[in-house]
Amino acid sequence: MPHPNEESGIKMLIEHLKNSGHQVQRIKGTFDLEVDGQCAEVKTKEKSFSEIDFISLTQKQQEAANDRGYDIYLVCGVQTNAPEFFRISSRALIAKKPRVITSYEYDKRLLKDLAERI
Repeated sequence: MPHPNEESGIKMLIEHLKNSGHQVQRIKGTFDLEVDGQCAEVKTKEKSFSEIDFISLTQKQQEAANDRGYDIYLVCGVQTNAPEFFRISSRALIAKKPRVITSYEYDKRLLKDLAERI
């Protein structure tokens, strides 16, 4: 389940796109939506576009941008009365040089036998 701000942003974007005549549906997996038959990723920010810090792509999203491309929808000002909506081509984005940060995630299944209650 997405973070509450992400969920709010996705719902606002769906309404915005539908009101603009687009066919939109939620999907599961690497991407959040299908817009007019194309996979799309949604990124949400509490701040306005002029104040955002960054957006990130998962490894799968980065690979998909290389393979087939998709649209990234950016919803800024999620907690305001005036949200802003932007569309970014993933191919145009990956043509830029990103700062690469690698992280390693250990889920609860992997932690269960190691965690000691203190």
